[in-house]
Amino acid sequence: MDALVHEGWLFFKLVIDNWAALLIISGIFGWMYRKMTKKQEEQLRILLVVIKRVELGEAIHHDYGLQIVSGIFDEYTALGGNHYAHEIYEKYKKEKENDFK
Repeated sequence: MDALVHEGWLFFKLVIDNWAALLIISGIFGWMYRKMTKKQEEQLRILLVVIKRVELGEAIHHDYGLQIVSGIFDEYTALGGNHYAHEIYEKYKKEKENDFK
């Protein structure tokens, strides 16, 4: 038991003596983690945009209906989709509106 207390005291003293180095190292690791996490989140967002673009194209190609296509398009624009999908959506929407008239 005395050895455990002695080892604990030595570890505590080591941490106190080297607090600045430990602070710098933990700061560097924290910065690296945040940078990697941010990059992964951006890659995930791009992947989701691509998946929604494909899903939108398939929904239009297979004529799932204006309500379903509009829902997919709204999800796509919420993720930050580009103008290509806007063009095909607007074209599909006009065709469907003309079919109802």
